[in-house]
Amino acid sequence: MRLSVAILLLAASPLVAQSARVRVDVAPGSPQALRLELEGFVLEDVPPASTSIEIILSRTDLPRLASYGYPMERLELSRPLREVISQGGRALDSRFYDWGELNQKMLDLQTLYPAIARRVDVTALTGAPATTQGRHIYALKISDGVGADEDEVNVLYVGNHHAREIGTPQHMVDWMEYLCSNYGSDPGLTALIDEHEIWIAPTWNPDGLEHVWNVDQWWRKNRRNNGGGTYGVDLNRNYPFKWALCGSFSHSPSSDVYVGPSVASEPETQTMVAFGRSRRFAKVIDIHQSGQEVLYSYPCGSLPAAAYDEVVRMRNVLMGAASYSSRLPSASGEHYEWEYAEIGALAYLMEVDTTFFPTWTQSLSEYLRCRPAYRAMLADEIPLSGHVYDSATGHPVVPSVTA
Repeated sequence: MRLSVAILLLAASPLVAQSARVRVDVAPGSPQALRLELEGFVLEDVPPASTSIEIILSRTDLPRLASYGYPMERLELSRPLREVISQGGRALDSRFYDWGELNQKMLDLQTLYPAIARRVDVTALTGAPATTQGRHIYALKISDGVGADEDEVNVLYVGNHHAREIGTPQHMVDWMEYLCSNYGSDPGLTALIDEHEIWIAPTWNPDGLEHVWNVDQWWRKNRRNNGGGTYGVDLNRNYPFKWALCGSFSHSPSSDVYVGPSVASEPETQTMVAFGRSRRFAKVIDIHQSGQEVLYSYPCGSLPAAAYDEVVRMRNVLMGAASYSSRLPSASGEHYEWEYAEIGALAYLMEVDTTFFPTWTQSLSEYLRCRPAYRAMLADEIPLSGHVYDSATGHPVVPSVTA
């Protein structure tokens, strides 16, 4: 069905699902496709021989896409992920995790491995606000002295900034289980756990993840009420470093890459900023989907010369360990860019898998492909670490970062 008027009718219907997958008859890589991407539409991966692009977007953003006048075809409407799974759609599997199951999994690991694993309420720990829908964000802390705040290097692995990327929490759960179950039997891994405080957060977008399971399988953002019938901010465009400066982003509240009304406007972003400033992470991997790529800073402007060699060195290690390719970021205002710029963390984004909705077997296979990279990041030796204090006051010195 060719659309223009039909798109507007779809957008106006109160009964229709919130998102639609649409084919747009412009060539991948063309000026028209680039224009749409820069205007805040998320272009989905398509086969190499494709002569058109595909866009998944909320129904409130359909009129904006139609206004460009390109021929379009509606391919599919979204449904709750639970419904898709129950009806056998896309060979999905109920073993993927919703928010409650993730929290229970962390409690189960705490029970099984109490000496090294503890679920931490990061919202409470940082004093940050709960999410729009009142949820807290949790992480599993893994360390030999898990009940103490030891003077050790802190490392962060975090998944699911984007709600529909359901393979990323699964990667984080498998990584938690691997670390805990091999402690004491794998000498090298045991030493790494003894030497680090490891934090693993399977989802940083609990409201969005629940929306994917219960309402809209393709939902990407959080669940802020923007007014006018639009919802959500792209959490990975909302961070303080170079917010809304370059790349694929939008100031339109209906866009899937909406940057938010102001920098760090979202409770999820505020929680991570407080968490990063308190823990001073030395190493960070932010897991996204999809593309099988390692992304490194910066999106606009070049890396400081003094840091470039080290950033590229570790990027190459991660690429080699997972057999991934590499590229620069999609936009500014992303989480790992902020971790690098303000905290000084050696921070990367990994785009795992080749689809948002893999089978369970495919997702497990992809995790096994990525696990050497996760371990390589943990094992990498930091050239210099320690504390710097003001000789006059005795207070810690906070670094000054120049963008």
